[in-house]
Amino acid sequence: MAPFISRKNLNSIAIHKLEIYICMISIYIYTTIILMKNILILFILLLNSFLTFGGNLYIKTFGNQENPAILFLHGGPGYNCANFEITTAQALANQGYFVIVYDRRGEGRSTDEKAKYTFQETFDDMNTIYENYKLPKATLIGHSFGGIVGSLFA
Repeated sequence: MAPFISRKNLNSIAIHKLEIYICMISIYIYTTIILMKNILILFILLLNSFLTFGGNLYIKTFGNQENPAILFLHGGPGYNCANFEITTAQALANQGYFVIVYDRRGEGRSTDEKAKYTFQETFDDMNTIYENYKLPKATLIGHSFGGIVGSLFA
C-alpha cells in the first residue's frame, strides 16, 4: 500500500523546497556581491595606477619591501632596465634588498605618446615611486644616462 500523503504534507514539502530555493538564491546573490566587490577593488587599483603613472609606467619589484631599497635607473635615452632586471635585481633581493626597476616614461616598456622626456618628468615619476612604496630613502644605481639622472635627482 502506498504511503498516505496528505495536503498538509504536500504543503510542508512545497514550503521546504521553497526554503531551499530561497537559500540557494541568497548564496548566489552573496557570491555575486563578493565577486562584484573584488572586481570593483581591482578596477580602483587599476584606475589608481592609470592616474598615477599614465597607465603605462613599467615598474617591477624584487624582494621584501621592508628591506633597504635600491632604485635602478637604466641608460639611454631610449633603453630599458631589462638587462639589470634579468641579471642582477633578484640577486640583490636575495642579499636582503628591496629592488625597484622601472623604465622611464616613454622609454622601453613604459610607452607614453605624451612623454616630454624631461628631467623634471623623470624626477616626478621617481618621487611617485618613492611615495607609492613609502620609501624614506633609496640607493640609486644608475647605468650610463641613468647615472646622470640619479646624480641630478639626488
